[in-house]
Amino acid sequence: MLLVANKVDLIHLRKVTEDQGRDLAAQLKISYIETSAKDPPLNVDAAFHEVVRIIRNLPPQTDKKRRREWWKNRKCVLL
Repeated sequence: MLLVANKVDLIHLRKVTEDQGRDLAAQLKISYIETSAKDPPLNVDAAFHEVVRIIRNLPPQTDKKRRREWWKNRKCVLL
């Protein structure tokens, strides 16, 4: 899982600070990255590559029960 803060170029509209994002990611034991698609893009490619890395490191599909339990224990957090 990856926690992504998007539109970080809109500093005046920010609801969550970078420190709060990093703290939450640390509590959840997941990676954190801040992105912006505004020209020039910031960390968009890095976020994509991190997601791919996470997916590639998932447990093998042959052990479906373990994989299902792994996903059950993950929490999705939207900020």
